[in-house]
Amino acid sequence: MRWRRGVRTATSSTNVARALVKLFKHVVNVWHFYASVTLMILAALLSSLIPYIMRYIIDAGIVKRSFEVILNRSSLLIALVAVSSLFRLGSGYVGSLATQRVVHMLRASAFESMPRKPARFFSNVAVGQAITTIVNDTGRVDGFLAFEFLECS
Repeated sequence: MRWRRGVRTATSSTNVARALVKLFKHVVNVWHFYASVTLMILAALLSSLIPYIMRYIIDAGIVKRSFEVILNRSSLLIALVAVSSLFRLGSGYVGSLATQRVVHMLRASAFESMPRKPARFFSNVAVGQAITTIVNDTGRVDGFLAFEFLECS
């Protein structure tokens, strides 16, 4: 990234790739993302069973007029939907925890790097502006990660 007249600009796609690699390093260390993805996959698998159970209810229960099959499979269907919903809820909750942890790590590493900056950096950029940029950028990352994991679940 390059600072020009108080505005940080990306100079090439190499900088974007470098930023994504740094973000990935933080994401890999948070086990909550793995748990969120696992819960998301389990919820999707359970949801994919619903049409098969509905087909069995129609074929074996309604067509053959078996009230017992309809009652048993309908209760299984309700339980399946409930468990799948719980998995989706857990995935969203754990995903938001993961997002908060990654953003905290990004902010901490950004503020830890401030004392290592050369003096000419602070003569070109006001400290308040640098801090505001860090906070805004981590807010954007927070929005991106929250959207990806909460909307996908």
